[in-house]
Amino acid sequence: MHINLVGRGRYVALPPSAIADGSAVNPAWLAGVQTVGLTAGASAPEELILDVIAALRRHNDIEVSQLPGIREDIEFRLPPELRTSSSETSVPPAQ
Repeated sequence: MHINLVGRGRYVALPPSAIADGSAVNPAWLAGVQTVGLTAGASAPEELILDVIAALRRHNDIEVSQLPGIREDIEFRLPPELRTSSSETSVPPAQ
């Protein structure tokens, strides 16, 4: 069964928030909070993740740790209307 990340947080009674970048971090969310979980989709650029971490650091002294997760090798295909002959070549998953 597929559960999106925000839905998963609601399932375990945590207050999830979907944000686009660090500017969306609301300091009120951090009041009385000892642990923040941060996760991102496969297409999220590393710069955006680092931007959110930097925003969290502006509000609190934080320690960042990366937890082991399930390795996913998912290949995303362009919709037919966006494909060209050069985009048909399979790109190996990121390491």
